[in-house]
Amino acid sequence: AGLLTARCPSKWLAPLPPVICNGILVGGLISYQEVGFTAAFGGTFLFNAASVALGELLACYVLGLPLLTLMDKAKVFGKTAPALHS
Repeated sequence: AGLLTARCPSKWLAPLPPVICNGILVGGLISYQEVGFTAAFGGTFLFNAASVALGELLACYVLGLPLLTLMDKAKVFGKTAPALHS
């Protein structure tokens, strides 16, 4: 997620890679812990992946994006983050 975030063309897209990666990976791990690879895995995975992704989406866009904007205004990144100025 960090590598994909670093390659995002704009700050508005930067929160998406952690949302997608964590939704898939953490949702899959939780589902496997709950039901294993049984017939119930598909439905359980969809529910868990969606709930993890929703929580990550709120955390990244509600908390992370304003923090990223403040860090950009404070020049924390210097010239290493051209995507922040898009």
